[in-house]
Amino acid sequence: MLWDASVKSLVCGRDLLYVGDFAFNECYDLEYVHFNEKLNHIGYNAFADCTSLLALNMPTSLITLGQAAFFGCSSLIQVAFHRNFINFGTYCFTDCTSLQRVIFAGVPPTTNIESFGNVAPNFRVYYT
Repeated sequence: MLWDASVKSLVCGRDLLYVGDFAFNECYDLEYVHFNEKLNHIGYNAFADCTSLLALNMPTSLITLGQAAFFGCSSLIQVAFHRNFINFGTYCFTDCTSLQRVIFAGVPPTTNIESFGNVAPNFRVYYT
């Protein structure tokens, strides 16, 4: 877990394969995350309650998101996924109350309603 909650920007190292459980939980000032192209999993509550995150562009290598990975990211507006993504953990984007758009390249993965609970009233899913 990162103890300096004042971090505003994060660039994942080029060899990082996995973001661990609770790694950046409650980093309230975190606005931007750049994921590398080797990252394949984001763990349980890894970015939960990062209330300043605005948008996420997931890397092509990402396969799974752990349970509640981005739970409570209340400023998050948009998330984009690439073709390889296959699995949402339960409550992944629950309580992301500003989330308006999720974009999937290709066929979207199977998910359940709990993955996107309590999002913006104008929430939409797009396929490209």
